[in-house]
Amino acid sequence: MSFTAEVKDELARVPPTCSHCEKATLAALVRIEGTLFFSGQGKYRIEIATDVPSVARLIIKLLHELYHLETNLTVRRSVLHKTPNYLIEAPSQPRLAPALVDMGVLSP
Repeated sequence: MSFTAEVKDELARVPPTCSHCEKATLAALVRIEGTLFFSGQGKYRIEIATDVPSVARLIIKLLHELYHLETNLTVRRSVLHKTPNYLIEAPSQPRLAPALVDMGVLSP
């Protein structure tokens, strides 16, 4: 496991103690691992890719608990390293844009 993966795994295993810590952790992971897609006026979709299972679990948990967002998880195998990759998608939905603004990904 790479140093970066070890740090992300450790971060995911230390539970945030309050809601603003949870939001900060989620915002950091979305900014580092995520891709934002625009699909029309006010319609967004995010994809977050990681190779660390504990990070994938934490992202899904926080998206559900903090923002009540629907998510899809796809597990695929990396061709180069033969390790699983986790793709978390939050499709376009009414609560996504306010969540992205709250995380600082979008401007109000």
